[in-house]
Amino acid sequence: MGAVRIFSWMAAFLLSSPLVAQSELTLPELEYQADRHDDPESPEEEAAQYEVTPRPWSIAPFIPLNWRSNLALAPRALRSGLAFEPEATLGRNWSLGPARLVTEANAFVSAIPSDGARSSSGWWLKGEINARTPSQGAAPYASYEPLSLYDGLFGGHILTFHTITAGLRRSWGPTNLNLFLRRRDSTLDALDRTLLGAQLSHSEPLGERLTFNIRADAEVRRYDRQGDVRRRDLFMRARARLFVPLSNAADLVLTADVQRNRSSERDFRTTQVVIGPALSARFGL
Repeated sequence: MGAVRIFSWMAAFLLSSPLVAQSELTLPELEYQADRHDDPESPEEEAAQYEVTPRPWSIAPFIPLNWRSNLALAPRALRSGLAFEPEATLGRNWSLGPARLVTEANAFVSAIPSDGARSSSGWWLKGEINARTPSQGAAPYASYEPLSLYDGLFGGHILTFHTITAGLRRSWGPTNLNLFLRRRDSTLDALDRTLLGAQLSHSEPLGERLTFNIRADAEVRRYDRQGDVRRRDLFMRARARLFVPLSNAADLVLTADVQRNRSSERDFRTTQVVIGPALSARFGL
């Protein structure tokens, strides 16, 4: 009943938020919305928290309510506030002999109650092919993902990203390493970039079926030249999560996330702290 009440409260929170104002998203905010859906965790790692019999189809809702220290991702004069950012992903796994194809479709909303002009929504599709599971050794993978972003609740179209990733995953029990090269193009040339990234995560079981996960990311980003300017960034992230089981298929997830972007351009030197709970689930179909 507690989980149901939380779902109901979050739904009412979203519907009462101002989602129809004209967008005022800055370039760092547009990147943030795409970056938070470019998570290169493996399908096995994402599903590891749930005691669900593997099936070809799955649906995975994720419903966070976060406090963000820097809503506009500004380099100074920071303004904090709440962000309600629910999403749902429909997935399908296809066996291709020794390889596997993973396909996903997702819809998401980012509602900022204190500033409707910063609210947005969108969708993405993803196709990934991988040669083996990371626990069997170094596992190469490649993926393609288009993502479209809209004003408010699927209002006017803002832009579309096209992302191609090639990477290598390896796991040692509860520890996971991911190295990847990514190219992203968009309908806004200033955001076109190539990056080299690394991600390291570790999960530790605690008492009462609790699981603690810690993760560190680093990305070296090189943007396409705009006139005489070529932007270069170093993005760093440290995230801790506590998974509290609600059922075999659902968790309450408590997150603390620190993100820092160092840039050759002053307007993109940002720091953000994200803290909040989320309801997370995965159901086999």
